[in-house]
Amino acid sequence: MNRFFKAVCIPASIAAFLTFASCDADPIFSAIEEEVAIADASVNGSVTSLFGFGDYLWLTDGYLRRKPAMSGSDGDWKSMDFPGSATRCQQIATDGTYIYAIFQKGTNWDFESVRYSADGENWTNKIVIGELQASAIYSGANRVIFFTDSRSGAVDGYEIDVSTLAVTAITNATNLKQITGFAAVGTTVYFSTREQVYSLAAGDTAATAIAGSSVANAPSASIAGLAADGINLYAVNAGYCFRWDGANWGTFGHDTSDPTAFAYLASKQLLLIGGKSGYTEVDLSNGNASQTPGKAANSSIGTDDYSQYSGSIDSYRVGNFVVVEDPAYNSAGDAYTLYLTIVSPVTTRAGLWSYYPSTRSEWNRE
Repeated sequence: MNRFFKAVCIPASIAAFLTFASCDADPIFSAIEEEVAIADASVNGSVTSLFGFGDYLWLTDGYLRRKPAMSGSDGDWKSMDFPGSATRCQQIATDGTYIYAIFQKGTNWDFESVRYSADGENWTNKIVIGELQASAIYSGANRVIFFTDSRSGAVDGYEIDVSTLAVTAITNATNLKQITGFAAVGTTVYFSTREQVYSLAAGDTAATAIAGSSVANAPSASIAGLAADGINLYAVNAGYCFRWDGANWGTFGHDTSDPTAFAYLASKQLLLIGGKSGYTEVDLSNGNASQTPGKAANSSIGTDDYSQYSGSIDSYRVGNFVVVEDPAYNSAGDAYTLYLTIVSPVTTRAGLWSYYPSTRSEWNRE
């Protein structure tokens, strides 16, 4: 059986960044390099998807890459071949049986196709979407949703029936703006724009708007991401976290001024909120307390690792965050793995970083 976990949504607005500066102009890391050697990067780009499928972890950063499951920090990310005329892989998703991918072509990243594969190697099968041009694809609860993006900027949503591979338009999800988040609770999937959160129950073709200024305690502006704990949905903006229990919203504060990434670490009941200077945590098991990584006993990193985090990740903008807790995709001894993208003009710092709490308890480049 193929096993998988949900990928965290990564906003398109942070999918590209500058890569022209020299490492010589980076004094921020000078202290930490005396303690920890910075690894050569195997993934330099901004990661748009990362999840486990079959015997591998898979990611996209323009390339389609994989590394063996449970290989931990010793695993190498191998680039896979593109199908047809494709020159770039925009994003991937999975229902546990197939990987679905959006491929692009040419120097302008024109749409090439939506394809699916049982092994991530053979991509001959296409999803028939007519004249549509897919720009983003997400998965959760064994469901696959993709969005199209017109030249005018309008976004429309569609669901792929994973049994028949037929495509159905999602009503009430047309002419949207940028998709900023995606998550699943039970069999319901949720997606967000900057101003609204939508729910789509299994079997439904119509999305329901559940947030906005007319809904009590709901997010209505600057929504930066979604996360889920298996029971509740969470949204985040520059001032607050919002909890949706299926009927009502509640709110609590956090310490990240401009959220750029959002994830949930289930084993520690922590929300992780990336921003322009590293990330902060919200401990749901401790009254929704906001905290700095490594400064509390219940943290995503060890207390002994605070100074290393402070001298590295905390100095840079976080472009995305993915938490891997499935034991099938963690190295032996690690209860979880943290992955994040650093967005920086310094080429020796930008790219995918990881933290392995037992086997390599330091932040370093993949």
